[in-house]
Amino acid sequence: MIHQLEKIARQPIPDHRTATGTLDYRREYNDKQIIFIDFDFDDTTATFTGITVTEFKPSNAELYLWQTYSANASPKFPTLQIFNKKAPKDLYDEATGAISLSTSKKAKKLLKCLKEFPKINAITEQIEQNQDIAQAVDAAIQNIDEFVLSLRINGEMVGESKHFAERKASMQGSDIKTEYFTDGGKSHLAQEKLCSITLEKTEVFGYASLYNFYAPKTYPSVVAGGFDSTQSWRNFPTSKNGILALEKAKALIEKELRFRFCGYDYFLLPTPVLNTPNAKFAKTLAKIQGFSLTDDAANTQRNLEDRLIFAFREEENILTLTLFFFEQNKAEFKILAVIEDVFPSYLRTIYDARENVEKLSIFHNLPGKDKTTYSERFDFGLVKHFFSDTQHFLGIVRSVFMQKRLDYSFLLQAIMRRVRSSFVNGERFDLDTLKGYMLLCFLAKLNLLQPFSLQTMNKEISVNAPIEAFFKEHEGFFDYGSPLKRAVFLEGVLAQKLLDVQYATRQSKPFIPELKGLQIDYDRFMGLLSKIRDKLTQYKAFYAHYELIAKAIERYTLHSTPDERKNLSLNECSFYFSLGMLASDMFYKQADEEADKQNIEAE
Repeated sequence: MIHQLEKIARQPIPDHRTATGTLDYRREYNDKQIIFIDFDFDDTTATFTGITVTEFKPSNAELYLWQTYSANASPKFPTLQIFNKKAPKDLYDEATGAISLSTSKKAKKLLKCLKEFPKINAITEQIEQNQDIAQAVDAAIQNIDEFVLSLRINGEMVGESKHFAERKASMQGSDIKTEYFTDGGKSHLAQEKLCSITLEKTEVFGYASLYNFYAPKTYPSVVAGGFDSTQSWRNFPTSKNGILALEKAKALIEKELRFRFCGYDYFLLPTPVLNTPNAKFAKTLAKIQGFSLTDDAANTQRNLEDRLIFAFREEENILTLTLFFFEQNKAEFKILAVIEDVFPSYLRTIYDARENVEKLSIFHNLPGKDKTTYSERFDFGLVKHFFSDTQHFLGIVRSVFMQKRLDYSFLLQAIMRRVRSSFVNGERFDLDTLKGYMLLCFLAKLNLLQPFSLQTMNKEISVNAPIEAFFKEHEGFFDYGSPLKRAVFLEGVLAQKLLDVQYATRQSKPFIPELKGLQIDYDRFMGLLSKIRDKLTQYKAFYAHYELIAKAIERYTLHSTPDERKNLSLNECSFYFSLGMLASDMFYKQADEEADKQNIEAE
């Protein structure tokens, strides 16, 4: 990611950095208080004079010098936020539960900061050792849940005290953060070394951590620098110009290229194929900046991934796209997945596959609320419907964008796990089946199912026209491996017809137990047709068009081979059966029985 930031920085991009210096401090802290530990100090002797509790005023922010810092670091100035509500409280010792300005979590950070200012050691020692100060603080904060703690020396706040002026001035005038080249108050630099970003020989340093996944001070370099953190420049040598380029690119992606996708944060990083400035890059940024940060923004394509695919489907391959998924909090920046080198031309392929799948009639005129109808649309939320865990979900998304094939059996297993659960619990298993079929169709169109592939059946099998028309529309998906899949599908159609007849007749579906929770293997498939036929006959509902379906089942089964029957897995057989149940209404919903009778007689 670091080198992608560097490539972005070489392009004509806007500069979103907030300031040239690094003295940035927090200004807003609404309806909260700041507590000062007051001292008189004559450059030798420190005398504690009391505790002052007052309102936090944004107009005094430059005097407080309250800065944010990572969980593993300490503040640059002795002003820090304290939480005093839930145990363990920030200023109380975890073991004893007593107030402690020496052993509590935040006290350690405060003391570490103060020890970087040796001229005020007398104040540091007072805070660490004088129990009167601790007791005074304890009394002052009893009814305060959250506040900022700071010092005042001779009535002056941190930002106006001479004792902190040197650091304040150096940070205000520095183009780069001192933390990039200092550790424990000492600078660690190397001269005339090659910068890994700009490739120029100059002064370099090794603590340039823009994100917390690289923390050389906390986890010393172990490859090139041994276990000596002062040698971290050997692992990641960065010059002043290099870090400025990275900061410029970081500010851009944080402001303009950060989005959410199915509940995950990610950066969308356009990377030029050639590492030279390109005027078209600005147009690419403009397209990305037009995206909304929400998953359901109005007046746009359906969601963010749709807009991504739509916007770049006609783009030239002068750049590639990287989707960088992550989780971030104050203490950690965790990389979840990286999808690299996605060419815009492949987005056209994804777009076309999705459009072709959505045209199938099985995904239209679905029953919605209040007797309305709707159409199922493809998005990557379908993947999350079956794979809610981060690893599998992002792994499948990554495979789609990087054109890596996915195991067909693994996907079917997950789909049928969800379908069976819904079926057994009396929920809308048909919707799960529909979503599963759409997902598999999409992946099949992209040739990403292993070993599945779309094929045209090379056996001429005569069936009734409506049945043939359905399989013609879904050509390929039902033909992989064997015509037996068509037979299983049609038996699912007939099974649902029977269930509908039972419910209309007796308001129940007593045939449900025969489906064994949709655990349909080849043997169960073979035994169900006669049972379904007998039950329909018993209800005087084995209509002529149902006979056409039964004949088609027998013919497709007859044309299958022993090996094809053996290779039909439990999950695959169950899926095609449930898919048939889903599509039941597409067959002979308002049939002309006289015409059907003529068809049967003609056969």
